[in-house]
Amino acid sequence: MNTTAARKSPAGIILVLGGGLFALLLLLSLLAFSGRVHFSFIPGHFGRQAQEMGYTFGLYHSEDDKAYEQTRADFADWIMARGFTPCPSPGGMAAWSGMHSTGDTQQWYQMPVGSNLLRLRITTNHQNGNSISADTDDGGYYTPAELADMHRREVTLWNEMIAWFETHSKANVFLERPDMKDWYSKGRAGINKAYSK
Repeated sequence: MNTTAARKSPAGIILVLGGGLFALLLLLSLLAFSGRVHFSFIPGHFGRQAQEMGYTFGLYHSEDDKAYEQTRADFADWIMARGFTPCPSPGGMAAWSGMHSTGDTQQWYQMPVGSNLLRLRITTNHQNGNSISADTDDGGYYTPAELADMHRREVTLWNEMIAWFETHSKANVFLERPDMKDWYSKGRAGINKAYSK
């Protein structure tokens, strides 16, 4: 059979082009589908970009030891009721979270969001005026839509945490001191500004 002639014939050209187009469409379909179903031969982060953002905010500071202990315990229960589970300290987040103060006690929580994890670090310190602060970290591989969804979840979480502390925390000196009167509203403004970038 003359293969050169077959390649030059209209039917042969159509067959080659059609086969190439089919292979391209099949590859694109597999890549799009791999965002939902991970194949062993396609890395889970294929087609995604590495992203990481974090935010830190001090939520509570009290001179009342009893109120502090109760608030800390109630807040841990509230976090887990929101869908977070305690987890070991992740190495990447430990590096991201920076310096620690003497007396810090840290508890990490995580919650799956799609194929990524939203991590939350709660730092409490009895030595430093009974303080409670929080950090979030969303390091992972995202499509633009996945990253936008993660950031929506983080902003919602921050606003709910602030609302919880405003409603439930007792003897919080942030609310009693004149220079801290707008502490939570400033926190909300900072969060919205950070996540709007």
